[in-house]
Amino acid sequence: MVATGSMVTMDVIAASAGLEPSLQAPPWEGQIVAVFHRSLLCMAPDEHLLHLHTGPRLASPFSLRIEDDFAKMLQAIPFMQGMPVWKVDLTIALTEDVHLRLHRTTYYQSPRHLLGDVEPDTIRHARKTLRLYGRVGGFDQLPAAHTIARTMPWALARRDTAQILEATRQLIGLGRGLTPSGDDFLVGCLRGLWLMRHHLPGVGQMLDHVREALHPSIEARTTHVGAEFIRYALDGAFAEVLDQVTLALLTPTHPQVLQSAITSLLAQGDTSGTDTMIGLLTCLEALLAIPKREPCQAQQDDAIT
Repeated sequence: MVATGSMVTMDVIAASAGLEPSLQAPPWEGQIVAVFHRSLLCMAPDEHLLHLHTGPRLASPFSLRIEDDFAKMLQAIPFMQGMPVWKVDLTIALTEDVHLRLHRTTYYQSPRHLLGDVEPDTIRHARKTLRLYGRVGGFDQLPAAHTIARTMPWALARRDTAQILEATRQLIGLGRGLTPSGDDFLVGCLRGLWLMRHHLPGVGQMLDHVREALHPSIEARTTHVGAEFIRYALDGAFAEVLDQVTLALLTPTHPQVLQSAITSLLAQGDTSGTDTMIGLLTCLEALLAIPKREPCQAQQDDAIT
């Protein structure tokens, strides 16, 4: 952080790859749409969201990760919903006196194809961690949750696109909050589906059908934030904190490394991280239950960090 008189300047360390067009675009003016204890949610003129926060990992597929002093600055300055945000050259101005520099930003791309297999012991350890550290009161408390959680593996096993579409439509907007619990569960399922594209025949085509069917109607079914998460997930873009869990699940690693990755995800939001983890494990357990899977043909992409 650089402070000159009343001016505070901070560096944006990393950003989700999907934000690069907005951050490289000509000057624009947006606004703050939500203020949290340690982060801000802003909207660019194209209605795409920017999640400004600090921490070791990008917390959403539309994140800007700011250097550590950003959290302290949020506590010191009374930001409010509706305040304007300007993007000029390689700077985002939150006020006339708070500027975020983009010139050192690196862009993170979710890996699309992961080389690895799902081991039963790893999934059991992940379930145990979820039981110990997960937060109750989200997806697990929804009346339709247990039915949907049973339907998803059944439909995946049979590559039943119609059943998958029916279940996903029930999930979108299910629950309350900035990101309803059904949306979070669906994002976790979609992370699992992207992993399964090259493990199971027919999953790629099924995912393409789901993307085509859901994209036009997402906004009408849920909150703007929930819709943004789902749109990115349908296109294979996820929060770095979720991708780290996925990598830990699919590659040989120490149990403490896996547990650390999972607990970082579970800490997101009130129950969002927990609900996302439930969705991811639901899909991966479905993968384990299907015998004679085809071997993975794709090479693992390295995440751009």
